[in-house]
Amino acid sequence: MLIDSCDMFFSKTRNKTMVHGLGVTSDRLLKTYPFATVDSTSWTAMARFATSRVHDNDTAKILAKTRHYSKNLVGEVMFWTDVQKDVTTLWKKRGITWGELDKPKFLEYAKNRPTYHEWKNKKH
Repeated sequence: MLIDSCDMFFSKTRNKTMVHGLGVTSDRLLKTYPFATVDSTSWTAMARFATSRVHDNDTAKILAKTRHYSKNLVGEVMFWTDVQKDVTTLWKKRGITWGELDKPKFLEYAKNRPTYHEWKNKKH
């Protein structure tokens, strides 16, 4: 279902709209769809759940019990930093790059836009 939604959404945006992937860390999604930005709490999974993309589950559980969580997070942060670099390089090779957001221009554009609640409560 998520793939179908992304297929539909990205077919409409056609790489002309910056799309944010909230909670997106799947290799398949990151390499299939040109998200401009993503975020997730996956990098904290080692400290929170003793699971890791860097270590197998048995090693992650042992490390979570024997090392301070901050030491375990260093490896996770390095891993996700490498993912970011690799995915950015992949999309550059495919001809898609996203520049920095022009904050003053965005704020001017957004100034007179309704909030979500204002929009939701407006009768259409």
